[in-house]
Amino acid sequence: MKTYQYIFITIYLPLLVMYLFSKTSDNFKRRAINKITLASLYLLCGLYAFFLKEKSIPLTILMVAITCSYLGDVILLWSFKKGGYAFMSGNILYCIYLFIIHYRYHLWQLIIVAVFILLLYSLYRYFVKAGILDLGGMEAFNMYMVSVISQGVMGTVMATFTTIDTNKVLGVGLLLFMISDFFISFQNFYDKESKLIKRCNSITYFTGMMLIAIYVGL
Repeated sequence: MKTYQYIFITIYLPLLVMYLFSKTSDNFKRRAINKITLASLYLLCGLYAFFLKEKSIPLTILMVAITCSYLGDVILLWSFKKGGYAFMSGNILYCIYLFIIHYRYHLWQLIIVAVFILLLYSLYRYFVKAGILDLGGMEAFNMYMVSVISQGVMGTVMATFTTIDTNKVLGVGLLLFMISDFFISFQNFYDKESKLIKRCNSITYFTGMMLIAIYVGL
């Protein structure tokens, strides 16, 4: 890793620990400042790496995806639905990026991807149909879960089979991103008061975004 990435991690991780308590506090201003600062840090780390590297269409797609994640983080503070659309746009772009850099060379792996997407989405739908998750009429969340499961599974399968270490970093980051959204589904549709669920969501998501941002510069 490069010096700026070590600096990024040194600042980012303490802020993430702080956010575990900010998110569960009743102080919206404190939570918003903490979250926007965290999101701005992973975006700036990615942008700095992007401008240092030779530009390409795949890298640009990835950077737009990270920007969508950033916008999702900020908008989500005020609107769960609008923030979700920003995140979903990013998820689709992550999938496109993964196909370009990895899956077009290993099309057979898409069979494994399809199987695990089906299994994980079926698990999510079981929670909904069993009444464990109450969407409250927010059916659009189903499409969001398809998008995040898709990018998470594509990242995980790539990380499993690739021999390129940098791609493993991205794959693990996207896996954590996906796991975080299973937590957020329980946070919003099962128990909105659970501090444990909120903290698990934050740890997995922001750690995942940290890895994705670092990947851009590797």
